[in-house]
Amino acid sequence: PTTSTASNAADSGIVSQSSSCLNIGPNAPTGVTTTCGVTYPTTGVTPTTASTYLSCMTQCVQSAFCEAFTWTGTSCYQFPTVPTSSTASGSADSGIFFRSPTCQGIYASALAGVTTACGASYGTGSSINTTTTPTYAACLRQCIQSPICRAFTYTKTFCYQFSSVPTPSTPSASADSGIVFHPATCQAVSTSSPAGVTTQCQTSYSTASGTQSSASSYSDCLSRCVDQSTCVAFTYNTGGCYLFTSVSGSPTA
Repeated sequence: PTTSTASNAADSGIVSQSSSCLNIGPNAPTGVTTTCGVTYPTTGVTPTTASTYLSCMTQCVQSAFCEAFTWTGTSCYQFPTVPTSSTASGSADSGIFFRSPTCQGIYASALAGVTTACGASYGTGSSINTTTTPTYAACLRQCIQSPICRAFTYTKTFCYQFSSVPTPSTPSASADSGIVFHPATCQAVSTSSPAGVTTQCQTSYSTASGTQSSASSYSDCLSRCVDQSTCVAFTYNTGGCYLFTSVSGSPTA
């Protein structure tokens, strides 16, 4: 879109799509190392669909158990541990996501929207879900992926999720906890925008030139744009997500 209008009911954004691993590299999120022109062994690994390297990388970062990935142009192969071998490839790019397993390690490079509570427990009585989980980081990721999880406690074996933040917490030598603030709104996303994303809150592009898609939130609409290699801008308004293949200029306030 070439113009936008001020709107109290809509938020927009621009996504600088890049399918190139080389372009993503300098702006990769904390903990991600790009390995361009390389493929990990994909035999036996079921891929997901990803139209860009950025989309594949985002899938790995958002997964509870992904530590490495290979993108082949249309498919994204995710690995729970970094493969011990790799080969040069003219049609694939890969990456490694170093996931700190401890609460103290996560605290040192905490994700936006996450508050760690190391050495504390929210108990287990009011939990809405309990899973066997190998690390604090994996427990945190499970809470991030759940739209109803707001807090969690990890007891070195089990991950307890809560739909609201229990109060108070109690000191514990055998548990670590955390709070997750889900960034659904444009204002929340703007404080921790992914690489290549420019948020434009309270603006709207003309929806007539966009392709409509359903979305539950601004962040969901943003993700849909990131996942489509032809999408360079979007507008979200109360359940409607409009994706655009071209944009020139900046939206007006």
